[in-house]
Amino acid sequence: MSKTELKSSAGVVSLPLDQLRIDDVNVRRSGRGASPMFVASIKTHGILQPLRVRPNGKGYLVLAGGKRLEAAHALVKSGDWKADAAIPVVVVEATDAEARDQSLTENVVRENMHPVDEFRAFAELHADKKAPLSVAEIATRYGISERHVEQRLALGTLDETILTAWQKGDIKIETAQALTLCPTKKDQVRIFAKLQKEGRISAYGVKAALKIGNDNIGRFLNVIGEAAYLKRGGKVTRDLFGTDHVVSDEALVKTMMDETLAAVCKELVDKHGWAWATSDVPNDSWNYPSLQAQFKPTPEEKKKLDNLKAISDDDNNGYDDDNNGYDDFEAGEAASEAHDTLRAEILSRSITAKQKATAGCFVRVANDGTLAIDYGRMKPKAQPAPTTKFNPRTGQTEKIKAKSSNALTQAMRDRLKEQRLTAIKNALIAHPHGNDLALMLARIVASQITPSSRYNNAPDAVSKCFDAIADGIAPKVMNAALRKAFDPKGYFAGVSKGLALAAITEGVNADEARKVSNKKKGEIAKAALANVPKTGWLPKELRTAHYDGPKPKAKKPAPKK
Repeated sequence: MSKTELKSSAGVVSLPLDQLRIDDVNVRRSGRGASPMFVASIKTHGILQPLRVRPNGKGYLVLAGGKRLEAAHALVKSGDWKADAAIPVVVVEATDAEARDQSLTENVVRENMHPVDEFRAFAELHADKKAPLSVAEIATRYGISERHVEQRLALGTLDETILTAWQKGDIKIETAQALTLCPTKKDQVRIFAKLQKEGRISAYGVKAALKIGNDNIGRFLNVIGEAAYLKRGGKVTRDLFGTDHVVSDEALVKTMMDETLAAVCKELVDKHGWAWATSDVPNDSWNYPSLQAQFKPTPEEKKKLDNLKAISDDDNNGYDDDNNGYDDFEAGEAASEAHDTLRAEILSRSITAKQKATAGCFVRVANDGTLAIDYGRMKPKAQPAPTTKFNPRTGQTEKIKAKSSNALTQAMRDRLKEQRLTAIKNALIAHPHGNDLALMLARIVASQITPSSRYNNAPDAVSKCFDAIADGIAPKVMNAALRKAFDPKGYFAGVSKGLALAAITEGVNADEARKVSNKKKGEIAKAALANVPKTGWLPKELRTAHYDGPKPKAKKPAPKK
């Protein structure tokens, strides 16, 4: 086109792009550069709002509309537009002071659209009956990621009752995000109405109603992969704003998690040269000393470590008065976890192949669902088992009796302890509390119980009360939680023939135990797994005062002579 103005109606004219440059008085100094959202929008729709310019004798200076101008230049650079593309503008005559005032006015005197209106619009684009746009198409059109589109769609399709409450300021965005985890709109309305009536509407309240806690198993999807889980028949309600995914098949997730951990351990040994690697982290892991390695973080890593430490040490990681009194324990713990993981990775870089050949790794899942590897741990030196012990009651030194072949291994005792604590933690929340205060206090205590922690399971004030807590929970709730936490497959595969036969005797009857008593350990374990769990039997290590499953039959008193 020629280098002349093309007049149009309403005071808007078209000018060649190569005649325009940013005015020195334009007040927007930071945030300059071609925004992907502007580029994508202008590429699709063109420039919908004319730029405001003033002539300077050589061309035109843009005093308002710099972001649009930069997006247009980016389109020229990418080959989508020509250098002299026609740009709609409004030409004004203004001094520097007047131009600066107009630029400031355009950037300051504006009212942004409420997020609800934006999210509704995205949802309508996606669901349009005549020309619906896919997630990918919307992402391309507006220059945002597909995940951001999915987040907007999830919020935009919330029930109108919730969107209206959000628009009025009755709920916060975090609460709306939590409500996207509800399976249906009916569930959204039900939970919203219940919490509104109780006066405790918050993201925490929503997740509590959905029984999503700090140890939500859905976080494991971050490790096993959502696609792999879906391929094996699982279903999931994705948390688009965090890791609290709601899964339909917890058993499948646990199985896949075990498989993943085993594969990671195998790779650490076979590919990376470690002597051993295990996901069965012992409770006395502190007794496994770490290799001495040089700590050489990069400047970026040093900065990140300092930031994480500042968060984990922050005294304000306590009660959040803006969230109905809920104490967010996760922030400091997550930062501490991330700090330790990054530090371990940095140290691992300095460990030599020779050192690896004598050391190993602990592999576990962090609270946020990511893999955490503790590199370079040395197994404690084996000490000869003591043959005598001092008895303080008699004041004598006595011989130590040999352990029964039916004794549990330390690893099995650790696993059963973890299962017991998991059950107590879950039952404490599921117990029918009398009021909201009792429920909140129960959740605070439950959040301090960390069944799989490598350091401790809870503060002393809580750990000393585990049995009392279990005994105070409703029997039906406690028994259900214990049976859900119990892993019969792992138990029967890991105990001796004698313990497996004892379980069959207690859970079923002595005749069934006799039928398989001469078989191999694997066959006995298979028989126990097939018959014992359905009777409600639990190992004595998991039994509480409420245990209602099969027990050893009381011995009949000897007949009187």
